[in-house]
Amino acid sequence: MRIIPYTFVVLILCLASAQAAEKKIIGWVEPVQLLPGHIPLLAKIDTGADHSSLHAEQLEIYQKQNEERVRFTILDDGDRRHTMDKPVLRYASIKRRGVATQQRPVIQLDLCLGRQLQRVEINLTNRHNYEYRMLVGRSFLAGLFIVDAGEKQLSSPQCDSVDGDSSDD
Repeated sequence: MRIIPYTFVVLILCLASAQAAEKKIIGWVEPVQLLPGHIPLLAKIDTGADHSSLHAEQLEIYQKQNEERVRFTILDDGDRRHTMDKPVLRYASIKRRGVATQQRPVIQLDLCLGRQLQRVEINLTNRHNYEYRMLVGRSFLAGLFIVDAGEKQLSSPQCDSVDGDSSDD
C-alpha cells in the first residue's frame, strides 16, 4: 500500500523538476533590448516589482485625435538618445515609503530578454539617481525565468524584430 503514495510523490517531484528545467536562469542584472529600434539597455531584474519601469526624459503628454499620448526620450547603454511617441494606456500609482504617491504614464513596448520577446506594460519615470535605466518586473518574468541573485548577465538579447517595427502605435 505504501507504493502508491511514494509513486505519487516521485511523479510530483519529476513534474516540478521538468517545469523548472523549462525556465531560463538569469542574473539580477541582464542586458535587454527594447523594440522597436533594438535599443540596448542593462536592466535590473526585480522580482519585488509588479511591472517594469523605464528611465524617460523630456516627457510630454499631449492629445492627438482624442487619444492621450506621451513623447519621451530614453538613453541606451551607449548614451545614444532615442525619442519615442506612444499612446498612454493608463497611469500607475506608485507608492513608496516616505515619499508621496507618484502617478506614472504606462505604455506598451516589446521587450527582449534572452530569446524571450514580449509586449509589456512599462511605466515611465525618472530613474536618474539609479544605476540601471530599466527595471524588469514580474509581469515579464513570471513563469519564464528563475533569478539567481548571485549572478549577473547570464544572457544576451536574441530576438527578431516584431511585425510593424515602428515607434508609433
